[in-house]
Amino acid sequence: MSAVLIVDDEKNVLLTISIGLKRYQYTVLQAQSGPEALKVMDRSPCPFVVTDIRMSPMDGFTLADKIREKYPWVKLIFMSAYGSDILKEDKIKQYPFPRLTKPFEINQLVELLQEQTEGARWKEILVLGEKNNWEKIIGRFSKSGWLLHLLEDSTRIPGLLRRKSFQGFILDGCSTQDDMPQTLNSIDRWAPGRPVLLLAERSKGGDGKPEDISNVVKRDRFMQDHTWALKCLDRCFH
Repeated sequence: MSAVLIVDDEKNVLLTISIGLKRYQYTVLQAQSGPEALKVMDRSPCPFVVTDIRMSPMDGFTLADKIREKYPWVKLIFMSAYGSDILKEDKIKQYPFPRLTKPFEINQLVELLQEQTEGARWKEILVLGEKNNWEKIIGRFSKSGWLLHLLEDSTRIPGLLRRKSFQGFILDGCSTQDDMPQTLNSIDRWAPGRPVLLLAERSKGGDGKPEDISNVVKRDRFMQDHTWALKCLDRCFH
């Protein structure tokens, strides 16, 4: 399941919601304030953010503005113990997001998350590579709706894919060359039919243009030319 960031200044609320969502196999991140939530998003962008409205020093509306500005594809859900009376008509029009009144049943939140997933504009891709090569560039892709999840140990693929699904996979040829057959076999077994993009020293298709290649692209250019890399992702995982 997808990752969800829960934002609330009450620890008990964070704990209760987190436990409930984990039972539905969601990955849950937590933040006790708006500024902390923004730091979490910078490190690990989440497709869903569920935030309380009344918080200090940054309320849920301000947090929503900042998240929408940087990550326009994120799905937002508001929650508040004060009910809809605090949402004036202008606020309702300005922030047309689903709202939950605390306390609520966890299945109500799960239903909203499932509804928000339909027609989502992001894609979650599993990257097999080394952290020191990828950690600085993964954030660039998240701003365009590509959530890249890094995995250094390919032997963990079966366990991970039993808990979570991905739209596709990226294999960094510099990191996975030695165990490439085993990695591909694991992907074929646990995620049959899902596309795989291989980053290699040489690509197919002569000049390496995305429209001329299959699923093998030049690694150096992919890592250095962000615009071209996005075209490669669109081509492979359309």
